Amino acid sequence: MFYFTDILNYTFWAFVILIALMSACIVKISYLFYWYELATIQPKLIKVRFRPARLKKAIALLASEFMATYVSWLLYPIGWLPISTLCLRKQPSQTIVLLHGLFQNRACCFWLQLRLALHGHRVITLTMPPWKQVESLSEQLDQTISRLRQNKNIQRIDLISHSMGGIIARNYIQRRGGAANIRTCITLGTPHSGSKMSSLAFTKLARTLIPNNTLLNQLNQKKWPENLPFTAIYSVTDNLVLPTDSGHCSKANNIIIPLCGHMLLLYHPAVFNHLLVALNPTIDGLAKTG
Repeated sequence: MFYFTDILNYTFWAFVILIALMSACIVKISYLFYWYELATIQPKLIKVRFRPARLKKAIALLASEFMATYVSWLLYPIGWLPISTLCLRKQPSQTIVLLHGLFQNRACCFWLQLRLALHGHRVITLTMPPWKQVESLSEQLDQTISRLRQNKNIQRIDLISHSMGGIIARNYIQRRGGAANIRTCITLGTPHSGSKMSSLAFTKLARTLIPNNTLLNQLNQKKWPENLPFTAIYSVTDNLVLPTDSGHCSKANNIIIPLCGHMLLLYHPAVFNHLLVALNPTIDGLAKTG
């Protein structure tokens, strides 16, 4: 006879195994596309792909990206909770809004939110449903920032955005007049020129990321506001941003993280160090522009 606790136990482990399999598939398939793209551009790499040093790096990259993807999806249910603000000090240093990427929710930013809060910041995460449009999500961001300015008497806010979240941040700043409310803007793995992988997705929001999309072209052609620091952190081994140099933005201070996958950008210690520098420029610079 099954008891309710047995059902919960089986459900939990089924969920854990399902997430592991899904994460493995996402990472494996996306890196197959990545390798195809890379080998097409640099055919000479095909001859050296099985060299021990390259295999070791490839396995380490796949394993680390799998863990980051797995943890992010495992945390997904936490994003359904109403709690979105984390502040561990009565007088926080800065107020930061975190924007997640496509098909995720705010739970994937939990580790980054916690680390930033431990450094004395007030950190707010938003959940942006993938079935909405860029403008409605930009409006959601605008309303959140307006409430923070009114209720907390905050003059300017820091924006840290992962993947698609960076396009929402740029749209808010460049097309909706939000520059006056922002102290600094930082993007992580944002496809500023689009990603070929987005053509596999099935929502209108995802299709915004197709290369040469009208919105992306408008953002890249429009002048960036003066005196607003902009940092773009990305990796040339990103499995979901193809071509990988799409993470580069001509309007930003560009920082390249070596051997790092798309979701790993949210957990990588080097990324966090660069975030601290971008948030507080008086810290000795750790970043190298790319």
